[in-house]
Amino acid sequence: MNANIIDGFGGPEVLTWRQMPTPTPQPGEVLVRVAAAGVNLGDTIMRAGRAAIPLALPLVLGSEAAGTIEDMGEGVSGFRLGDRVLAAPFAVGRLGGGYASHICLPAEAVFPLPQTIAFDMAVALGIAGIAALDLSRLLPLDGRTILIHAAAGGVGNLLVQLGLAAGAQVIATVGNPAKATAVERLGATHVLSTRSDWCLEVMALTQDRGPDVIFDAVGGNISAKSLEVLAAGGSFVAYGGSSGAYAALPEPFMPGFVMKSQSLLGYSMMPILSGPNARAKIAERLTTLYQTVDDGALAPLIGHRLPIEMAAQAHELIESRNSLGKIVLQA
Repeated sequence: MNANIIDGFGGPEVLTWRQMPTPTPQPGEVLVRVAAAGVNLGDTIMRAGRAAIPLALPLVLGSEAAGTIEDMGEGVSGFRLGDRVLAAPFAVGRLGGGYASHICLPAEAVFPLPQTIAFDMAVALGIAGIAALDLSRLLPLDGRTILIHAAAGGVGNLLVQLGLAAGAQVIATVGNPAKATAVERLGATHVLSTRSDWCLEVMALTQDRGPDVIFDAVGGNISAKSLEVLAAGGSFVAYGGSSGAYAALPEPFMPGFVMKSQSLLGYSMMPILSGPNARAKIAERLTTLYQTVDDGALAPLIGHRLPIEMAAQAHELIESRNSLGKIVLQA
């Protein structure tokens, strides 16, 4: 098999495409031939050596991949050779393996993929889809005005669509005005650029009341300004933090912290991924996402498709902040 291997932490250039032994699935394991792998901002943090946990080298990144089952170990049931699946290392606490021609995982980290869901769509609905779905369920959205920052991102574009499906009026922001058209096509009620005086625009669009819910994946100055426009009794939901920490938020910042009748909430996927029911929780969310796609209410924005051996270029793209939607590596 071939894989993008990291022997030492650093810039995108440390990702090198080369041969390595193809694993033989042990009892309870499944070997998947990868057709598509998702690229996430967290991958670039791990590659640079800035992860909050120690990582062993050599390392193959990629927390989500989709493809077909090529081999199975003893004791695996419910799958057949050739089945289309989503391989989800995150489901069993693994941080990578997807940037390769093959990935070997315990069967509980492999999920059936309907024929209606293409491989690139599957990885776009993996980590990002689960996060977006959970965020859309965190608070009642029907009839409310919500503000979504980084709306052209992998999670943001899905959250825009899920918010609309839930009956919300969606105000979306993008960091690069060139991304506005793509978000408008998703159906957002209004799309603003954070390079403009978006706070004034948000207040004007809400008759000076402010949005009921703000979803912020950026942090830094965006958070500070968001708290200024949040409606009285509104909720600010922080996740991600692509441009910096949430230093503007009061301490201690934790789910349920309340200040001036405004709720400040933090989102993490860890409650989904931990515990004996992790597989069932992930499977329920994936099934819901796939059905929402089939119903026509959700279409992941995949802005970039690159050959799987070009993972370094994919990292350069995501770190440039010029990427649009999900970045997918294709075998």
